[in-house]
Amino acid sequence: WADQSWGRFWGWDSKENGALMIVVWNAIMLHCRWGGFVKDRGLICLALFGNIVTAWSWFGVNMLGIGLHSYGFMDAAFHSLKWFAIGQVLLMITAAQPLSHWLSAQHLAKEQNKLIGSIVAALMGLGIILHVVSFWGNGFLSYLGIALVCAGLALSYLPDNVTGSSAKKAA
Repeated sequence: WADQSWGRFWGWDSKENGALMIVVWNAIMLHCRWGGFVKDRGLICLALFGNIVTAWSWFGVNMLGIGLHSYGFMDAAFHSLKWFAIGQVLLMITAAQPLSHWLSAQHLAKEQNKLIGSIVAALMGLGIILHVVSFWGNGFLSYLGIALVCAGLALSYLPDNVTGSSAKKAA
């Protein structure tokens, strides 16, 4: 049907390449998992990056404005696509934290750790809310939201001597 409709089978068009990127990335994910290169959290990080690949393949190639399938130009969608990718990268950073930073309930029971955990949750929650609200408002809110999420991530990496705890027990 491609030859009859478009006059060719495969022409290395941007949409066709975007579809190929999705297929290749999913094949990479499967081979990494089956080959034992990644475990559960690594697969989560790969899947989050797959969200970026899929979003680019669906929306990003339309912004190029070239090729047989370049319809529905969406120049205004660039900022949304950019912030979506940044959000996915921040989630990948969160998922890639060492297991010792994922604390058990027993460790969080200490008063100082509870305070730090509350601050981290508040910073990251406010940052995500500001980032989402920025789609309908000012772009500055998005920058502020990303900065708050980054501050929350940095605060979650505090060493034991700052938090006053002895040894972290992984969840």
